[in-house]
This record gives sequence, structure tokens and C-alpha cells, in this order.
Amino acid sequence: MARFGPFCGVDWYPFNGENWYTLSYHLHRLAAAEQQKQNERKKAAENPWLITCERYACELELTKEMAHALIERIEIDRDSHVFITLRFRDEYGALLRLLKEDGEAVLE
Repeated sequence: MARFGPFCGVDWYPFNGENWYTLSYHLHRLAAAEQQKQNERKKAAENPWLITCERYACELELTKEMAHALIERIEIDRDSHVFITLRFRDEYGALLRLLKEDGEAVLE
């Protein structure tokens, strides 16, 4: 039998039919996972929340324009409790999940 690769001429060859299929399967899954990770990183770079935050990174005060860009709704109930609904809630959460998966420090 002709043998190719680093095990040429060795009597024991680890990649017989079943092992080769298993290795091929896992390499395919690994490549798919890497592609998914790259796609998620690309999405993170195009994240509208990050883009908006970068636009206002040097601001020292909340401006009307910044409030319109970052805040979706402000509600005040009859007991004067203020509820602020931010835009980009899902985008921020997606970034936190991505950072946690990569094992990077995340403050919540």
C-alpha cells in the first residue's frame, strides 16, 4: 500500500478509512467554527452600537444629538421613577457574548 505524508514507511499508519473520516469530519467542523467566529468578529466591527459610541467618545457631556442617537425612550411614572430604554440593547449583548466566548474580561 502506498503511504503519503509524515508516516511514510512506517508499519503503523494512524489514518485508516475510519480514522481518516473522523479526522476529516472534525477538521470540517473546526473550519466551520472558525468561519463562524470570523463572521461574528466582522459583525462586531460593523456593530452600530460601537460605531455610534465611537462618534461620541470624546464628548464630556450628554448632548441632544447624543441622546437621540443612544436613547430610544424615557418614561417617568407617577412616583417619579425614571425608566430609560436604550437603543442597541441587542448589539451590546451580542458583543458581551462574543467577548465571553473568547475568554476576554467582561464587566457587566
